[in-house]
Amino acid sequence: MGLAIEITQQPVFGTVRALFLFIHQVEQTKIARNKHQGTHDMHELSICESIVSTLKSHAETQDFSRVKVLRLEIGKFAGVEIEALRFCFPIVALGTVAEDAEMEITLVSGTGWCEVCQSSSDMLERYSSCQQCGSQGLSISSGEEMRIANVEVE
Repeated sequence: MGLAIEITQQPVFGTVRALFLFIHQVEQTKIARNKHQGTHDMHELSICESIVSTLKSHAETQDFSRVKVLRLEIGKFAGVEIEALRFCFPIVALGTVAEDAEMEITLVSGTGWCEVCQSSSDMLERYSSCQQCGSQGLSISSGEEMRIANVEVE
């Protein structure tokens, strides 16, 4: 299914608001397509909004004026499109303490717990079998998380 976007008469280098609205329209199109296909909503824009909101709150309470480096940990199975997150963040961060912040992302590998042999096992896919005994149905113990690991501020 193609992505159809209505282009309005905006200058070539339109306003940030126009770009934000464009991204929102793309996200809504993805959401509609994903609902049709039975997959999860794309939510990277709202994740960026939450990150920036969290950084703003901490800037007020911890008295810093700028985030220099933002370090995130994102699990392999978190359902986050890293490139979409990298694209959205600078746009959402404009005019905030996070504007021009460098974003570093560490991907957290997947591991699971096997109830059959009581061992931990690496998971290459969400529904991997246990590497020790071969049984199915590992309980994911890491790889679904997404968190702000730390920030460098001034």
